[in-house]
Amino acid sequence: LDSGATWDNLISNLEGQQIRGIAADRQGQAIYLATDRGVFYSAFDLESRTQVPLWLRLAGTIAGRPALDVHLDEAAVFLYA
Repeated sequence: LDSGATWDNLISNLEGQQIRGIAADRQGQAIYLATDRGVFYSAFDLESRTQVPLWLRLAGTIAGRPALDVHLDEAAVFLYA
């Protein structure tokens, strides 16, 4: 929001995990993280500085598998890990 002048701790329930990549959908208010324990998601208002995200592991064939990076397509419809 301010070109990196201030930082907020968004780790909450992911303490001790190696975070390898991040993708954010500002309009859909979502953040995705690639970690050694899989891909995590949080519904999060990126404009709010008072909210602390709760991270949920994505289910399906990628659940629990290490992910090196995450990327959303331009329309924020497809998430690639």
